[in-house]
Amino acid sequence: MTNTWQNVTQHDTLSLTKAARLKFRLPIEGAPMQNSPEYPVVTSQTLSLDDLQPAHHYKNCTLTYSNTDVRLSELILDHCVLQQTNFRQGEWLDCQVSHCQFPNADFSGSHVYRCQFEACQLIGTDWTMSRLKQVTFTDSQASYCNFSETELDQCHFVSTRLEEAAFQAMTVRNSLTFTDCQLVAADFSDSALKRVDFRTSTIDDLRFTPALVRGCRIDAVQALPFALALGVEID
Repeated sequence: MTNTWQNVTQHDTLSLTKAARLKFRLPIEGAPMQNSPEYPVVTSQTLSLDDLQPAHHYKNCTLTYSNTDVRLSELILDHCVLQQTNFRQGEWLDCQVSHCQFPNADFSGSHVYRCQFEACQLIGTDWTMSRLKQVTFTDSQASYCNFSETELDQCHFVSTRLEEAAFQAMTVRNSLTFTDCQLVAADFSDSALKRVDFRTSTIDDLRFTPALVRGCRIDAVQALPFALALGVEID
């Protein structure tokens, strides 16, 4: 076997080829979703985001604009329509959000702790410069979203589409896990991949910085396209 580096520096950004179309079925590390707490249910109402009360379950509601930065805690939002798309500098604590749509919404600079997003439309959302801790995204559409320069601490993406998503210059605390996700052409340039687990996801054309790849978790088969992307010739 001959391994040869070809025109690759450690600080180049590289892309995995189409040969990297891989899917794996490994156990999920930790349950992604918890049972919903028994909150009083508010159904089919039109309310301002400012009117939402902690420890309530809002179902099939229309949520109009907030007059201030959004601060939500201990809520369940279930099949709600959110008219607002600007959530910049917001705060989401202990919330469960299910079957809601946030296309192209701006969450930049936000703090999101212990929240769960399930079956949500998140295409094109902007999470730059945010801090997410113990946040789970499950069965969601999140292609083209931007997590660049975001701090991700114990976050999980489960069965979520993340095609061409940006994770550039992100910071990972403790762990970041992608389980059965579609990461086709996702960009991890300038991000340290230590404590990132890709093993069960599809990673075609994944972009990364070679000097920062050490410590990520990949399947043994996945190692081949990683090596090819790094310029190694394997005979």
